[in-house]
Amino acid sequence: MFRSFGLGLSAWAIRLIVPMYSSAKAFADEIGIPFLETSAKSSTNVEEAFMAMTAEIKNRMASQPAMNNARPPTVQIRGQPVNQSSGCCSS
Repeated sequence: MFRSFGLGLSAWAIRLIVPMYSSAKAFADEIGIPFLETSAKSSTNVEEAFMAMTAEIKNRMASQPAMNNARPPTVQIRGQPVNQSSGCCSS
């Protein structure tokens, strides 16, 4: 089960939607996910959000039991011959 990570609201819009920020932050706190205000326009907290998400994923993966003898999932591919056309692009 993957835990969500909340990102929301551009910093420039915060003055217009302060109640939304408060609601979003309260909701994130209620369900136990991180919340970080970001702005791609001004690069505010973008790197921090990325680093926090990757750290969370790394921690989650490290806490899962290792699959020592398990084979990784594979995909069976069955090739079929390609019909060559005699159009203008074939040789």
